Amino acid sequence: IPTVIDTPLARLDPENIDKMLKTYYPNAGKQVIILATPNELNGERIKIISKNISRIYRLNNPTRYMTEVLMEDVNG
Repeated sequence: IPTVIDTPLARLDPENIDKMLKTYYPNAGKQVIILATPNELNGERIKIISKNISRIYRLNNPTRYMTEVLMEDVNG
C-alpha cells in the first residue's frame, strides 16, 4: 500500500525538515506519494531526496477553471 503524505513539511523547524527529508521519506515505504506546496519542496529540498524520486507532477491552475498536470524532470 502506498504511503500518502499531505503538506509534509508544514510547521516543522529546519532541523526536523532535514531529518524528514534524509531519513523518514526515503524509508517511509516502497511507494511514497508526497502532496506538497512549492514552498515546502523547493529546489534545495528536492535535491536532498532526488535519488529517491521517480516522478514529479506539478498541478498548474492559471485560470481557476482548468487544472493542467505537468510532469517535471526529476533532475531539474
